[in-house]
Amino acid sequence: MSAVQTGVKVKEVKIVVEVDTYPDLSHLGEFSSTPKEGAIAHHRGLKAYKYFNPENPEYGQQDYERVLAHNRGEWQMIGVYAEAYLVVNGTTQYIRTPGLWGIESDSGPDYIEQEVGSQEYQNLVEILAALGITENIPAWEDVDPAKHGE
Repeated sequence: MSAVQTGVKVKEVKIVVEVDTYPDLSHLGEFSSTPKEGAIAHHRGLKAYKYFNPENPEYGQQDYERVLAHNRGEWQMIGVYAEAYLVVNGTTQYIRTPGLWGIESDSGPDYIEQEVGSQEYQNLVEILAALGITENIPAWEDVDPAKHGE
């Protein structure tokens, strides 16, 4: 039985870029009261944590500055996912992909919207197909770029 036969219609497809409110920055390092190899003395705020222990001491200063910039709100970790609004027997429902998270917000729109966004769109098309919905799905080129990130 196809989606048309069951009364399901794809109303809209969107790519969503969302801030990760609890990001994991451990790949850069962590603040601690105990120094490890390559530790950087930390005197700003966080008095309980006197050191920044970089994950990779070779890039310690760079990663320390990157974490501080994140803490100042200069960049964020984000996630990108695709969602489809479906009309099922007159009621609007939506489904979405799990998304890709842990993306640095300053990665650039080509990477965020085009590479990750288009991959999430493909994942959504596969989910819809698994549900038997294969018709009237907007093509990637027809997904409104103004809605990317809303």
